[in-house]
Amino acid sequence: MSIFPPVRTNFVVLELDRQSRPAPAAQPQQAQNVDVEVLRRSLDQALEMVREAVTALAGEQANAADTLAGSAERVEQIAKSDDIQSMQARLVEEVTRLKRISIERRTAWDRTVGEFQTRLTRLETQLDHTRREASVDPLTNVPNRRTFDRTCRDWLQPGRHGFVLAMADVDDFKRINDQYGHAVGDKLLVAVAETLGRSVRADDLVARVGGDEFAILAGGLTLAQAERRLGAVSKMVQEACGLVVPAGVRPSISIGLAECSAGDTLESLRQRADAALYEAKRNGKGRLATKESPLIRDLLNPR
Repeated sequence: MSIFPPVRTNFVVLELDRQSRPAPAAQPQQAQNVDVEVLRRSLDQALEMVREAVTALAGEQANAADTLAGSAERVEQIAKSDDIQSMQARLVEEVTRLKRISIERRTAWDRTVGEFQTRLTRLETQLDHTRREASVDPLTNVPNRRTFDRTCRDWLQPGRHGFVLAMADVDDFKRINDQYGHAVGDKLLVAVAETLGRSVRADDLVARVGGDEFAILAGGLTLAQAERRLGAVSKMVQEACGLVVPAGVRPSISIGLAECSAGDTLESLRQRADAALYEAKRNGKGRLATKESPLIRDLLNPR
């Protein structure tokens, strides 16, 4: 049984005054441009490494050709000699010279390869870091809005399993953040993210999509099953949050649920989940509300 009284709303977009809620964390175009610029610089570095490797190989090949040509000339001169002992001594000297050059070239080449490997490892680490920055929220260490949008669209592709979208919002977060400081607010958000992450299955997704707003994608659940599960999760989140805020403060979260339906887009599914979330807050906060799947005609003719 859900710990919250279920609230079912009609398929009408509920408009609320958003001024009382903190503004969602922006995903500015400038940040996207920075990510692209970092990736472009990394690719430029990789191309430069390839050019240097080709140049080194070409130079090594040219040096080897010169060495062999010089050795061939000396061997021809040795062959013209009539002094057997002199021929033997000069041939030994030539073989010794070739061995020494071979060792020197091998040592230099190993050093060059080692330098390239070090630079390549550094570049791979930089690319991994850039990819992580582009997909993970730095404060809560859960996927960000960009990752949520991409994953939700993938899950909405034909042939994929059904799923439920839950939008969770920390009640009165702005008041708590303003009254007790950003440090407490940050701890509160981290506690929410960590508890949600521990409470879902490995294949589900928890993402921070706004200032104090989180999205949960739970696969293979009906609306009723998700309502029962997330009702229990909501209580766990409230208990965890109580440990990071001053005594007497009792943070709560409101949750809005919507089940994906044939013909849904990210926007239509998110709209229903948001509508359910707003209704939960209207009914006293710390509650869970659901939004029934629309009819096909509603999706084809949105109001």
